[in-house]
Amino acid sequence: MANLHAAGSNHLIGFTFTASSATGQYWKTLFVYDVDKPSSAPWAVQGIHGPVTATDWRFVPGAATLVAQADDQSIFLIDPLDSGKVSPLGTHAGILGFPGTNELAVSDPGLKVGVDPPRYSTINLSNGALTPATLAGGAAPENNQSATTTVGQPVILDGSGQFAQVVRKFDAGKETSLVNLTDRNGSRVLYRPDAAWSRILDTCVSPASDYLAVETAAPQYAGDQYPVRPEPTPMRTDLVDLKSALS
Repeated sequence: MANLHAAGSNHLIGFTFTASSATGQYWKTLFVYDVDKPSSAPWAVQGIHGPVTATDWRFVPGAATLVAQADDQSIFLIDPLDSGKVSPLGTHAGILGFPGTNELAVSDPGLKVGVDPPRYSTINLSNGALTPATLAGGAAPENNQSATTTVGQPVILDGSGQFAQVVRKFDAGKETSLVNLTDRNGSRVLYRPDAAWSRILDTCVSPASDYLAVETAAPQYAGDQYPVRPEPTPMRTDLVDLKSALS
């Protein structure tokens, strides 16, 4: 299981599941489970051509609908409670979050790949209209500054363009990471993990956009030996208050 998310309402949680190579039945298949019905089983979310394979996905804030991105980068708005409600939202490089309750932020490469900066847009989930978006500070840092520093995809937090972004630094074979928060007043460190957990693996914004979950591992971690999509072990998750920066 991976990519676990919860809906802010409707008592739903979801995750992607990949089966062992021996069966091959599921590959990043998106499942949803109703926690109010503990006797029921999770069910596979249905897209246009059957069960959804999702490289990334999120619940829409305040709703039971979700957005999912397939392997070919196509994005869909889906009602997991009604298999007939699927709306294509186009093809985009990344899902960046929800700046508004009815808007999805996405990213795309610049017109000249490797030359122009990434393009950011919002999609109106009611009508599919695409509108250019501006991040706080103008643009998020890119991976062209230094061979020893890389940055993750920005996570847009609200309609002002405020965003969080993971920064990873490599030195003598060791990795350290932190999360920067950028708003209209500039950029500052939101979260720096303890040295024993200095490798940031992933981040996730809470449904109300008030907390950031940060998943970390040791800088020199061991794998869990799973035959399919192995993960670091051990792992730790901290919750960071986006207002106070306390964890």
